[in-house]
Amino acid sequence: MAPHGQIQMPRATVRTDYASATRLRLAKAGVILYRNGMSEPTSDTVSEIDGHLVTDVPHAAAIGMRVISAGDGDAVCFVPYDPRFVGNPETGVVHGGLVTTLLDNTCGIAVTSKTGLHGQIATLDLRIDYMKPADAGKSILARAECFKVTRNIAFVRGIAYQSDPTDPVATCAATFMIGAKSGKGSNLTPAETA
Repeated sequence: MAPHGQIQMPRATVRTDYASATRLRLAKAGVILYRNGMSEPTSDTVSEIDGHLVTDVPHAAAIGMRVISAGDGDAVCFVPYDPRFVGNPETGVVHGGLVTTLLDNTCGIAVTSKTGLHGQIATLDLRIDYMKPADAGKSILARAECFKVTRNIAFVRGIAYQSDPTDPVATCAATFMIGAKSGKGSNLTPAETA
């Protein structure tokens, strides 16, 4: 049980129904899938992890967002510190929009890892509670969990943190529309399109 106000999220695992296609795609991209016993990445250790640069979403690519792990509705991503994103020049603290972008995209990756619907989701609602300013000069990490999927909606919760996931910079709750594209094959999993 997580302490009051904290989100407890399990390590990522990969479902077996479309696991082979997802695992192969993530492995080719260099994404690490967490296994029991691996430690939680922090802003102090993330420099040792290359991750997979997100290039499919222009604003995620622009901030240098990287995926560390993804699978079974759980995703961990990070954005390295960059002086271009400082919101307060006196303190060096990054702008809150960077945290918003990181959380929104990490939540979307969590939904995709749960549903297998690549590029076919859209953010309906994103509520972010900022807990404290991010420490200047440190990377920001985000962990998101897609905990429920209905026919049309996916529900996600997440945290943004630096050194300690139990002391978040921000928390979020989000909903995503499933099947946002109506083109031929838009709701097919990668295995069904092959």
